[in-house]
Formats: sequence, structure tokens, C-alpha cells
Amino acid sequence: MSKIVVTDWAIPPLFYASLRFSVVALLMLPWLLPVPRPFWRISAIALTLGGGSFALVFLGLKTTSPSAAAIILQLGVPFTVLLSILLLGERIHWRRGFGIALTLAGVLVVSWNPHGLSLSTGLWFVAASALAGAIGAILMKQVGGVKPFRFQAWVGLISASVLAPLSLTLEYPPPL
Repeated sequence: MSKIVVTDWAIPPLFYASLRFSVVALLMLPWLLPVPRPFWRISAIALTLGGGSFALVFLGLKTTSPSAAAIILQLGVPFTVLLSILLLGERIHWRRGFGIALTLAGVLVVSWNPHGLSLSTGLWFVAASALAGAIGAILMKQVGGVKPFRFQAWVGLISASVLAPLSLTLEYPPPL
């Protein structure tokens, strides 16, 4: 559906992402208070796992197929595991290592062409989305005591608050 929205309907990707998070924020408004702590970490999670990740994937979908994007998005799992190892000191079993290798092999298959390895601009945006989501997941592992609805309310509000002005600045005037 997102591919249709950003290509066939010509809805600007940042606007589409801001609209998505505005709806989330409105629906989750009753759960907004009290403000979760630490607020800076909730904001960082919202901007990486929320708005940043979705905005990047919607930008990528403008120029790439949903099937290729789905494969590249699988990079989020090994990105998260590798960041967990590097930043949180987690250890993995050989099976997870094998799974990471399979994921990377799948990405190589999708991005290989007769002239060698290459990712289109759209797939780079999708890979950046996977990395942003992984960073947000690592940040989220360090937050405790925030109820899911409150978390979603703040992700929606913060993401919409950042993406709407970005859309107005970078995508204005919107196509008719």
C-alpha cells in the first residue's frame, strides 16, 4: 500500500509518514501523560525506530520495488544483533551468527547485478531505515517502565512533530 501511496498517488513520502504518525498520536492521545523518563531517550527512539525509519522506507519505496525493499529491510535483524554485541556487550550463539550470514547473503543476491554489487538509491534509503530501526531497538532495550500505549503515543507525537515541518520544508509545494 505504501508503494502505491508514494508512487501512483504521488503523496510525498515525508508527508505520508507525518500523516501516519499524526493519526497514531491522535488515537493514542489519552495515554500521553505522564511524560515517560528519560524523555531524551524516548525522543531518540521515536526519531529512529518511529519517524526516521518510516520516512526512510517511504523515500526508498519511491524508486524501488516492495519485494526488494522487503529483503533489504531484513538487514534490521543483523544490524540490531551486531549493535547489541558492540554497544550492550551481548553474546550470540553460532545459530544467530549463521542467521546473520544468511540475511547478508540474501541482501547480496538481491543487490547483485552483472556488473557487480550495487544498491539503487531507493535501496540505500531502505537500508538506512533498517539501521535506524536497529538503533531505536537498542535504545528501547535500555528503557524500562513505559507502558506500550504511552510509548506509542509519544512516538506518534514526536515523529509527527518532526516530520510535518520537514515535509513542509523539503516537499513543498506538494504535487496536486
